[in-house]
Amino acid sequence: MWNAELGGSGSTVTATNAGYNGNLGAGQSTQFGFLGFWDSVSNDPPSLTCNAS
Repeated sequence: MWNAELGGSGSTVTATNAGYNGNLGAGQSTQFGFLGFWDSVSNDPPSLTCNAS
């Protein structure tokens, strides 16, 4: 993960602002990213939901 702090509990993962990008002015934006990988022959990958708040 980059440009965010990783947190969560159980199967829930959260991404919150990093210390350097949490105070944005009007018209500014930021992005974060992550790499995911699933390697299983017989199981479906877990679900992924993104919510902004």
